[in-house]
Amino acid sequence: DQNFSCDDAGTVAEKAGAEGRLDIGRIRLRTLTADVRREAETMSPGETTSVFHMSDGLRALLICGVTEPQVAEPNFDDILDQLEQQRLSMIARRYLRDIRRDAIIDYR
Repeated sequence: DQNFSCDDAGTVAEKAGAEGRLDIGRIRLRTLTADVRREAETMSPGETTSVFHMSDGLRALLICGVTEPQVAEPNFDDILDQLEQQRLSMIARRYLRDIRRDAIIDYR
C-alpha cells in the first residue's frame, strides 16, 4: 500500500494500465458493499483500497478525504414543535376521516 494524493490518481491509474479514472465524488460508507466498507473505514486520506470486483470490472478506491457527519442534538423547542405538529396532524386526519364518513354522496 502506498500513499497518493487525489491529484496523482490519473497518473497512477495510467501506470497501472487502467482504462479510465472515475471521480465518484463524496460517498457515504453505507453505500459501499460490506467488504469495501470495512476496509475503507480503517483508511486515511491518500490510501487505496485493495482491488475488488464490480459488475463492469475491477476497481480500487483512493480515499481523498474523510468527514465525520455532524449530528446536532435537538433542543427542547424543536422537540416541542415536532410533538405539536404530530398532534395537529393527528387531529386533521381525524377531522378529514369524520368529514368523509358523514358526507352524503348523491349520484344522478
